[in-house]
Amino acid sequence: MNIIDTSLAIDRVAEGKAIREDITVITAMEYPLILEYKNFYGRIIYPEKEDLDLAVELQSKLGKRGAMKGAETL
Repeated sequence: MNIIDTSLAIDRVAEGKAIREDITVITAMEYPLILEYKNFYGRIIYPEKEDLDLAVELQSKLGKRGAMKGAETL
């Protein structure tokens, strides 16, 4: 499974390129126009609670290092 982030999805739409990779629900929320894009062939991935708990844990550790990441990179 390949997942692309919001910025890459936006670039692909702007270029009129096909998107065969999946996106997360975060990308769908940040860029809902992708849901109407005729060349989007991927799926929307909804994280499970365990995934979200892990993301919070990782973000907390990164924050202590001064290196927090955007949600699409976790």
